[in-house]
Formats: sequence, structure tokens, C-alpha cells
Amino acid sequence: PQPMGPYFERLFNLSGLPSNTVSSESWAVVEIGYYTTDIMLMMSGRWVEKASGGCSGAHVAAGRVQKSLSERGITADLFECDEALRRKFIRNFGREMDVSDVVGEAVSALSNEIVDTATRLIEPYARKLNGIIVAGGGSEFMFPDLQSRWPHAIKPASPRFSVAEGLRRYGMMLILSSNMVKEAA
Repeated sequence: PQPMGPYFERLFNLSGLPSNTVSSESWAVVEIGYYTTDIMLMMSGRWVEKASGGCSGAHVAAGRVQKSLSERGITADLFECDEALRRKFIRNFGREMDVSDVVGEAVSALSNEIVDTATRLIEPYARKLNGIIVAGGGSEFMFPDLQSRWPHAIKPASPRFSVAEGLRRYGMMLILSSNMVKEAA
């Protein structure tokens, strides 16, 4: 599952070597992608299936922005509305048009869904975790809401690419492991 990427980014260094805390730390991951938000929990290196699930992603907020702008007589595509979620303005005939009110409403609605889903899945464990990794492109505008709920929430250095980076590090670990087995034989 996608949330394994941000978890692996935390677990392995750039070369694919695991940290010393592999089996002692516990982390939840809330990966806010464009189409889905995926949530998972790793307790002391073990995946907790019942604390994994998902809900809507950032496209829901972008769609709400698009609908609100349409109601104001402004035609905007989803890509432009997705950008507005981060920048809080759109280009309107050569000028920047503030749409922070529309964005605020759209983000709030998505935030409620994500927080409700994450709470249902991980709340029984949240207090005991080392932290909650909030990753994915949607983390740029959703992180404050999640951090206000869970103060030990963290955001990777490059949250949009943390799935890819974590899986790259996992791949490096597999290569290292394979080489060690070959050398031992």
C-alpha cells in the first residue's frame, strides 16, 4: 500500500540501510493523495490491518473549489483548482484573484472527512505512537489540521514524493540484502 512509502522513507536511510529503531518504534501514516487518502499503522514494526483504510483525496477539495468558482461564473479546470488549494489564488485575466475563502471551505470539508476516518482507525493507538507521518500532495494544505489533532504529526521533507522515495529506499534495501546473500553463499 502507498503509505508504506513514507514509512520506508522513515525506516531506511538513503542507501537502504535500516535504522536501529526498526522494531521498537510505532508510526501511523496518513498519505493524502489526489484520488485517495490512505491510512496505515505500524506498531513495533508490525502492520495493524484493522487500523488501515482510506477515504477521499485532494480531488474532492479541488472539485469543491471548481464548483464554487462555477457558481460565481468562473470556469476553472481541476488542475487550476488543485493549484489553488496550495496557492489560494487563481489567474483571472492576467491578475491574481484571491480565492482563499473558497479554498478554506473546500479544505475544511475534506479535512473533516480525513480527520474522522483517521480518528476512527488510529485513535486507540495515537497516544502511544512515536508519531504520525502526514505525506502526499494533499499534506501541504492538510497538515495543520492533522497536527492540531495529533501534536506528534510530522511531514517529510518532500511530502509529495515520499511514497516514491520510500519505495526507492526499500528497493535499495532489497538490493543490499540480495548482495549479502550472494556473498554468504
